[in-house]
Amino acid sequence: MPGGAMPPQLSAHLKMVAPYIVEFTGTLFLTLVVSLAGKSTVTGQAPIAIGLMLAAMIYMGGHVSGANYNPAVSMAVLVRGKLGVPQFAGYVVVQVLGALCAARMGALAIGAENTPLPQPGADVMTGHAFLMEFLFTYALDAVVLNVATTVSTEGNSFYGLAIGVTVTAGAYAAGPVSGAAFNPAVATGLFAVHETTKYFWLYWVGPLSGGLAAGLFFHLINSEENDLRFGAADDLEKRAAAVGGHTSVYRTEVTDWLKSVRGGVSYQKSFASLDRDGDKKISLEELTSALLEQGLNTTQISDMFAAADTDNDGTITEAEYIAILEKAKSA
Repeated sequence: MPGGAMPPQLSAHLKMVAPYIVEFTGTLFLTLVVSLAGKSTVTGQAPIAIGLMLAAMIYMGGHVSGANYNPAVSMAVLVRGKLGVPQFAGYVVVQVLGALCAARMGALAIGAENTPLPQPGADVMTGHAFLMEFLFTYALDAVVLNVATTVSTEGNSFYGLAIGVTVTAGAYAAGPVSGAAFNPAVATGLFAVHETTKYFWLYWVGPLSGGLAAGLFFHLINSEENDLRFGAADDLEKRAAAVGGHTSVYRTEVTDWLKSVRGGVSYQKSFASLDRDGDKKISLEELTSALLEQGLNTTQISDMFAAADTDNDGTITEAEYIAILEKAKSA
């Protein structure tokens, strides 16, 4: 609003939808570059353009949505524990919509026949193409999880470049074998433009399997992160960073809010005010509803909820609530 602050209710709604807008936008521009550069007359330059655009979009939206732009990446982040199932489903929907829009724009600009279509290479067995989609998506997702979601690499400035370079390398290596999609949303847009479903399954099952494997691989090699995620750590800030958003730390806004829940209001009364259905537990929905009004965004609220939910049962008990407030006093 000109000359004044945005109404709190409108601000809260915008914070809730912002990650989905970013996922749509990032996937749209990624797919548009794939559509226009996939059969570029500048021989061999398409993977570079695609990797650079992906890196740029990651830097653009990483702090808002995590910059997945790919259902396979979202699958890996889901297994990692940083996306809930509803948010995962929402991300996949907007990613596919963004890709469909971009692929259609690309077809209008240069003709559908001039846009690429992921397919196994000539004389390449379907199983070999599937293996390439699985392996290079696995590599991509493993890089994403380890450079953009860990405490040990938090705050780095190279995560977007590392992810973009991985896509470029994979496209050069696997392109002649599988078409190098590594992204079910992008593949969906291109298949829709070409009005075919031949091998369509390959570009969903292969990458999603790679994302699932990368998420499991992350837990296997990051035992310290597992300790933080599942409650073995006492350090509140490190624990919250381990379960927080994309390259996030435990944000000062959350810590400040936790410290402010004192001032004459007992912990029990504060807990009761958040427990809106009176079941003696605080759900993520209840916490989100209350804290959006305090100016926090959904990622920050998810950070706090995951840090407080030490038994990982999807709710915060009064004991867990009091424990996190006590820790926040010295944070």
